[in-house]
Amino acid sequence: MTIENVRFHTETPVVLLRKKLGNIEVPYFPYGVGADAFLLSSDRIGPDILSMVTERKPDGYLVGVGVGGVLTFLNCFPSDTRPKGIISLDINPQVVIGGMFMAELLKKASSVHEFIDGFFKIEENAYMEISNKLARKDKRLKRAMKSFSRSLEKEGTLEYWIPRSPSSMYGFLSRDDYESVDEGQISKLIYDTIVSNFDLLKELALSGRFAVEYGDIADSRVTSSISDLPGFKSSRNIVYVSNVAEMSCRPRGREILEVLNRSLLFLSGSEKPSIFIDSISSLDEYNTSDRVPVRVSDETPVYSNTMFDI
Repeated sequence: MTIENVRFHTETPVVLLRKKLGNIEVPYFPYGVGADAFLLSSDRIGPDILSMVTERKPDGYLVGVGVGGVLTFLNCFPSDTRPKGIISLDINPQVVIGGMFMAELLKKASSVHEFIDGFFKIEENAYMEISNKLARKDKRLKRAMKSFSRSLEKEGTLEYWIPRSPSSMYGFLSRDDYESVDEGQISKLIYDTIVSNFDLLKELALSGRFAVEYGDIADSRVTSSISDLPGFKSSRNIVYVSNVAEMSCRPRGREILEVLNRSLLFLSGSEKPSIFIDSISSLDEYNTSDRVPVRVSDETPVYSNTMFDI
């Protein structure tokens, strides 16, 4: 193997990020945070939102929280443009573990049908065993899952918040009796996106360009590391923030907003503006269309204290 090939294999976005993020502590939040970020989304991502992003002709990285709604924006890249990578972040360890499982299975599956059987149809016991193995590979994830599970047991909500398998999470929002965004169609959109982009996702996973990391998008050390990835600053990247700003409703809300705003500055392209997608679902009561307000912007979104009355 040549030196050039060794460099290619060792300095992929996944490897570069993992080196930088491995020692960064992730803030711990109790149950309920990011619970719908694995294969689901609390945002109303529909054709209008996807069209607005598509019109901006992204040609760089897809960065976002969770391993669900963020993937739908793969549909927005021009047909002749391959994303430079997918960077998925979350502060919920179970979401990260689920995404890691997806990435590993993408590498191994020889066909989309094999992937569907192995991912969406895996039995609960088998998935839980794999989840525990993946957690043990990262000390931070292992500690976080223990703390997370203890909190859920104390609250009596362990069965509700811990996904027993990817199919259980996907089916959760697809239930006929589940009153949620777009009558559950967002879940179908996520599923269809994963299946229709199987070859692309497999290629990104194999080349080390599908990174699922335990991290906080409000941490400047995290976003500055992402912005240092090859080609990031010269590309039009998609940045899916979702409803992260709602963490400001928790204690130290003002400080959290300031930290988030500073962090997102690193994800603004220096040569091309990044495409930011976010939602402030706590403002839904002010939206007469009865929809979670999702906005698409070519400028870094700025969150203010007045939004949350803090």
